[in-house]
Amino acid sequence: VESERALDVLFAPVAGLRRVGKEAIRVEGAHFWHNDLALYMGKDVYVRLNPDDMGRIYVFDTEHTFICEAINYDRLGADRAEVAAAAKAIQK
Repeated sequence: VESERALDVLFAPVAGLRRVGKEAIRVEGAHFWHNDLALYMGKDVYVRLNPDDMGRIYVFDTEHTFICEAINYDRLGADRAEVAAAAKAIQK
């Protein structure tokens, strides 16, 4: 592996196969976009979640080649663990 960053992506939680639509990629009720996805409109891609930032996902083609890091600006910077902890606290 060329970099530690590549390992981070490989071990990121899997969101599964998604289709790139007109409004980008929909994951967990939010839309994520990067301009490189324009070439994949209507095609399936694999998605991995960024464990540290709910506003970013890692996108791969069906051959598992990295395409881009897509962004949801409404969620950008939100820590996944903190959001989950807050939700649990509200439920209790």
